[in-house]
Order: sequence, then structure tokens, then C-alpha cells
Amino acid sequence: MAQVNKHILVTGYLNEAPQAEYVTFLEDWFKRLVEAVDMKVLIDPICVWCNDEGNEGVTGMVGITTSHSSIHFWSGEPSYYKFDLYSCKDFALESVAEMLKELGTYKFTYTVVDRTDDEHPVIDSGVITF
Repeated sequence: MAQVNKHILVTGYLNEAPQAEYVTFLEDWFKRLVEAVDMKVLIDPICVWCNDEGNEGVTGMVGITTSHSSIHFWSGEPSYYKFDLYSCKDFALESVAEMLKELGTYKFTYTVVDRTDDEHPVIDSGVITF
């Protein structure tokens, strides 16, 4: 079977919006995410609070030896985030879902694409509710 370079794109919905102190929690969460998908950190997580009007929220990212993961939370209502994980090493949707649940996610939509070549076909998509 040929290698698949998976890229999962997520919109997640939260019970409550994260605040500025969420930055420290999110840095630790990224480290645990990398472990959960059996990968290795290449660039330590960096997370910051954004005060830009209309874009208030937390942004974070981590570099992994096989690519990256990033997230941005908006602090308004409804509270939601955009998340992605891209890797040339396979990973399980279930592992990612369990980690997203830790964020207080009650529902998320996802699309997984194969970025091995220029076509980027959709491998899977759906909605998961907790």
C-alpha cells in the first residue's frame, strides 16, 4: 500500500470559550497530542493569546518530525476553533478525537485529505459529537 500523507482539518465547538490563562494548558495539550498520535516533537509548542479585535483568542502550534499541528480558538459566541494536523506518518482519527474532547469540545466536523500528490483527494469526512 502506498504511503498516505494525511491532513485533518477540524472545526470544533466548545462548551465555553478559553481565556488568556488557557495558553499554558494548550502548550501541555500539544505535547500530549504528539504522544497520542505516536509522533515526536521537533519544535516545542508555542501558544499565545491574540488581542486583535474580532480575532481574540488563543493560537498555538507544534512542529513534529513528520510536519505540524496548529489551532486557533475564538473567544466569542459560539465558541469554536480551527485545528489541523498534517503528517507523512499515519495517525488514527480516534486518537485525535480523544484529544479534542479534552479541550471541552462537544462536537467537531472534520475532513481528512491525502496530500501525497497534487490532487488532495478526500479520504474521510464527518461529524463527531461527544
